[in-house]
Amino acid sequence: MSIQRFCKAIAMVAFAASTPTLTTPSASAQTVDCVCSSTYSVGDRVVALVDNPNFSTDLPQGTEGTVICGDDNDGVGDSILIRWDNWTDGFPSNTASCICPVVSSPGTAGDWFVGCNDIALVLDSDGDGVLDIFDACPGEDDLADPDQDGVLGCFDNCPNDPNVTNTRTGVFYPTVASAIAAAADGDVLQLGPCAFNEQSLSLNSRDLTIRGQGAGVTVIDGGAIAGAIFEIHSSPNIVLEGMTLRNGLGNDQFGGGAIHSRNNSVVTVRDCDFVANDGGAPAFTGAVFGAIGGSLTFERCRFLQNILVRPGNGPATDILVQQNTQLNLINCLFAEGVGTARQVVGNFGASISAVNCTFADFGDGSGGRAAIGVFTDGSVDVHNSVATTPMFNGNAATVLTLSRNVFPGGSGTNTNGVPTFVDAANGDYRLAGGSLGVDAADSNAYQNAGGGILDLAGNDRTNNDLGTVDTGTGVFAFLDAGAYEFQGSSAQRNPDYNTDTFVDIFDITDLQQDVENFNAP
Repeated sequence: MSIQRFCKAIAMVAFAASTPTLTTPSASAQTVDCVCSSTYSVGDRVVALVDNPNFSTDLPQGTEGTVICGDDNDGVGDSILIRWDNWTDGFPSNTASCICPVVSSPGTAGDWFVGCNDIALVLDSDGDGVLDIFDACPGEDDLADPDQDGVLGCFDNCPNDPNVTNTRTGVFYPTVASAIAAAADGDVLQLGPCAFNEQSLSLNSRDLTIRGQGAGVTVIDGGAIAGAIFEIHSSPNIVLEGMTLRNGLGNDQFGGGAIHSRNNSVVTVRDCDFVANDGGAPAFTGAVFGAIGGSLTFERCRFLQNILVRPGNGPATDILVQQNTQLNLINCLFAEGVGTARQVVGNFGASISAVNCTFADFGDGSGGRAAIGVFTDGSVDVHNSVATTPMFNGNAATVLTLSRNVFPGGSGTNTNGVPTFVDAANGDYRLAGGSLGVDAADSNAYQNAGGGILDLAGNDRTNNDLGTVDTGTGVFAFLDAGAYEFQGSSAQRNPDYNTDTFVDIFDITDLQQDVENFNAP
C-alpha cells in the first residue's frame, strides 16, 4: 500500500471513529419498501456519506440520523426521509410526502429527504469503533498494531513481525527507507517476512547490512518505477542478504534496475534472488550495474527473467561492471534473461571472476550469445562453471582464463558440451545424474574463491556420485561444476542380489540375512 493511500485510510478511520452512536436495525421494524431496494427500515440509524445531501445546507458528511419513511413520487427518483440529529434547517411538513409508510404525525425541523446513495447504515460489525461503510479492515480492529512497529495491522504486510528492526537500537521502522535514514554506520537492519514496495533506496557513503528472512520470504519490489531499488555510491561496505529484489527499473543510460553501484563502493550480496529487473530502454544492463572502482560480490544468488531490450542486443541482461570494478560470482545462477546476447559483461578495465556458476540461456543463438562478454578491455577468470552457450564472446585482447568448465566449444581442461539439467523447462537447473560436470571440478579453485560447504540450493558440496568416475582435481576430486551439487547416485545396482538369474523375493531375504550377519556380535 502506498504512503498516500495509507494516510488516506487512516484519515477515514479517524473520521469514522468519531461517530459515537452504533445501532443494529430492528428485525421487527417496518421496511421502507418503496425506495432504496428495501435496504432500510423505519428507525434505522444512518450516516451521511456526503456533505449537504440533496441540496441541504450545513449538513456535513458524518452526521447521523434516523430513517422515517420513503417517497418515490417526487419526480427525481427514490428519496428517503431522514430525521437528522442536531440539525434544524429541514421542514416538518416533509412527513406529508411519506408513502412507505404513511406518516400522520407531525415532523420536525430536522427532517430532510436525501438520495439512497447519500446514506449508509450506522453499523460496526466487527466492534472496532469504525463504521462498516468506512472500514478498511472488516472483521478486525483497524487501529490494532500487533507487532508494535508503527504500522497498523490492517495495513501491515507483516502484521505479526516488525517490518524493519535496527538490531543495535531495537527500534522498529515501517519502511526500508525510513530505517536506512535513521541508521548509523555499522548497523544491521533486519527486514521482516514482508513485501516492500520501495525503490531509489539511497546508500551513499554508508556502512550497513540489510538482512532479509530469505529470498522469496522478504521481497523488495520496485514496482517498475524508474530508479534502481538500491542506489549505492561511495559506500565502503554494503551487505545485502536473504531477499528478493524484483521489478526494479533503471533510470539512466547504464541501467541496473535492482542495484546501481558507483564510485569505489564495496558491495556483498548473499542468498538473494534478482527477478524481472529491467534496465530501461535503451540501457546497458538489466539487473545490476557497477562502475568506477570498488567491487561487487554475489554468493549463492539467482538471476532470473531480468530484462534488457536494446537495439542490436545490449551488453547484459544481468550484470555489467566497468571502469576498474571487480565482480566476484560464487555459486550463482543466471537464467531466463530477456532480450540480449550476454548475461554478464565487463568493460573498461573491469575484472570478472566466476566460480561454480550456472549460465542457462536458451535463446535463439543470435547476436553472439555467450555467458560472459568484454567489449573493450578487462579480465575474465572462470572456473568450475557450466553454460548452455559459449562461455565467452568479446574482445580478443581480454585476459581470459577458463578452466574446468562445461560449455559448447570447451577445450583444454574445459569440457566441450552442454550440461544436462533436471528440468530446465520448469526452472530446475540442477545437474542431472550423468551430466557433464558431475565430479569434474577443481575443489582448490572453489575453496580459494571462498566457496562454502553448501551449494546454491543449500545442499552439501562434498557429495560424491558413486556412479561417476571422479575426474576433478584438488582436495575433493568429486566436486561438481556449476552452482548445484548433484545429490544422488547414478550408479546402477543389479537387483538380482543372489545372482540366481531371477529377481524375486529371495533377493530381499538374502540381503536381509547378509545385513543381519554383518551386524551380529
